[in-house]
Amino acid sequence: MRHMIASGGGLSLLPAMTVLPPVPPTPGLALRRIAPPAPSRDIALVWPRTSPRAATLEALAPALVPSVALVRELRSGPSSHRA
Repeated sequence: MRHMIASGGGLSLLPAMTVLPPVPPTPGLALRRIAPPAPSRDIALVWPRTSPRAATLEALAPALVPSVALVRELRSGPSSHRA
């Protein structure tokens, strides 16, 4: 998505974690933070009750929790941006 935007294909709102380090910079992309109160969203791991992968997904769920800390860190990090 960010490459499409950088090539002139439009504009979009992207989560900070898709454009800030450790993600490599995208030449031609202008980044701006949204002034508080910033929008937010809830993300869920969902699968059908009858999924043959239910046990795997149950095991994966706790591993995703540390990602919440990373997102909070990115949100409260320095306001400098790279273009």
